[in-house]
Amino acid sequence: MPNINSKLNRFLRLPQVLELIPIGRSTLWAKIKRGEFPKPEKLSAKIAVWRESDIQAYINGNHNSSENEEVCNG
Repeated sequence: MPNINSKLNRFLRLPQVLELIPIGRSTLWAKIKRGEFPKPEKLSAKIAVWRESDIQAYINGNHNSSENEEVCNG
């Protein structure tokens, strides 16, 4: 039986992220650059993905990605 939490560990591509976060592409990349949005993981030179759990945390008001937490704590 699959773990319920495994659903939140899926990878999302940019169009899927933009469906959940109603902003434009350039605004999203600007927020990433400023550290206001979770950074994607690069699967290859042309493929960037986000963990669904990071996007859900952003939507729920926890705007600190795991990288931001390391900077704050470390």
